[in-house]
Amino acid sequence: MTTSFEDVLAKLESGPWNWLIFLLCSLWGLFGGMQTVATAFLSPVTDHWCHIPELHVANWTKEQIWNYSLPRTTLGGEPHHAQCEMYVRNYSLVTKLTWEEAFLAAPEGEGEGGLQRRPCTSWDYDTEVFQTTLISEWDLVCGKEGLKSLIQSIFMVGVFFGAPLGGYFADRYGRKKLMTGSLWVFILVSITGSFSPYYQLFLLCRFLMAFTGNIVYQTSYIIAVESCTARQRAVVGILFSVPFALGVMALPVVAFHVRQWHLLHLAMSVPVIVLIVNTILLPESPRWLVLTGRWSEAEKELQRAARWNGRKPFDSSWLLATLKEMQTFPPSLPSTLRPHDSLHSLPFSSFSADPFLYMFLAGLMELPSYTLTIPFVVKFGRKAPLVAFFVLCALGTLVLMVLPGVLIARERGCGVYHWAIPSTIFGSLSLVAALLTCLLPETNNRPLPDTIADVEAFSVSHTSNRGQIPRPSAASTGEGEDEEPCISPTSATSSV
Repeated sequence: MTTSFEDVLAKLESGPWNWLIFLLCSLWGLFGGMQTVATAFLSPVTDHWCHIPELHVANWTKEQIWNYSLPRTTLGGEPHHAQCEMYVRNYSLVTKLTWEEAFLAAPEGEGEGGLQRRPCTSWDYDTEVFQTTLISEWDLVCGKEGLKSLIQSIFMVGVFFGAPLGGYFADRYGRKKLMTGSLWVFILVSITGSFSPYYQLFLLCRFLMAFTGNIVYQTSYIIAVESCTARQRAVVGILFSVPFALGVMALPVVAFHVRQWHLLHLAMSVPVIVLIVNTILLPESPRWLVLTGRWSEAEKELQRAARWNGRKPFDSSWLLATLKEMQTFPPSLPSTLRPHDSLHSLPFSSFSADPFLYMFLAGLMELPSYTLTIPFVVKFGRKAPLVAFFVLCALGTLVLMVLPGVLIARERGCGVYHWAIPSTIFGSLSLVAALLTCLLPETNNRPLPDTIADVEAFSVSHTSNRGQIPRPSAASTGEGEDEEPCISPTSATSSV
């Protein structure tokens, strides 16, 4: 039987080498989590009204300005001042008057019903909670609300394109090289975006941040799971997302102390520089090195892993021969077909009275899904719990259709036509996902597939052999079947 890469990893067992790689790779989630939900504090919904310079000269309170210059309307079913129009008045006549004097000086019959109105040309914003936002920076109000939504949409477009292209280039040029290049681009464009004077430039920066950030996340994940054994992989894959939740929890703490969008964006971007250490300490994935014929580099890294994990060194000649034999199989699968997580998006279209607490609790609620699921996966595998949770998610979402009061925030999106539409869409898609998952093979405690033949073997081995993916026989590759001991006592002086 041909020795597989999983066999070599199993001999290394778990140790400092594996867990250091996991720790360094997973750190990206801390910053990725913050950036993914950052628009909740960069462009929050804030009150606004027409800017009237003359009334600011008069030193009136904002309530007095509202009463004198703005029509009354309703917002969310409650009485509110108009946000997009103002009364037509000669405001220059009242600059030196008090608010009471201005009303007394108004021409007789100039009541609210008799005044003309006109749209705002500039706005004032409520700065009680947030001093500056993306909305106030570029006046994304009164007919420009779609430009506010575009900020998050363009970010998710970057994620959408980064996922498949990142997988392709990771296989072509290497996980570490792609991660390094993407990290440098992310740092550059994120800092640039913090000082962007133009809306279009900021959109471009956010797109590139999502594109390169998703690639950093994806390549880091691949390095982590390709460096651990099949027995560890379920735990590593789940715990890899814990820093994301911690990042979501950390964001409101930062935003609470930094209320200007430029500085907040910079505060989230500059700390990413610490991840440059990953480009120095992290190794290239030995699995990728093997599959691309770089056996000598793979052998050196595996020898180092053996030393770090307290194992005897491999016999160099045997290990090199074994690695070369592995490379005789067909080309590896694109990384996009390997299990990997994705950046998450949380629906924060509406904040509570305390947006900072709301966001912190939202991140806190993510932690159980990253930790409590581990026993289920270990005991029942990946497939059954995934199907069960998809069904539970569908049922919980569809139940919301009988609770229309809960859907106020959703009605601002696709629920604008009917309050039941959001729950119907999300619940139905969850059920479809559960059904499609039933068609997938169980992958728990299974070696990662490296080749097309490995994936095809899943269907053959699924019912008969859960411990090993069948590989092409030695006869089919023209190699002999003799196998050397994985750890040799004669290799104590092998180079590391």
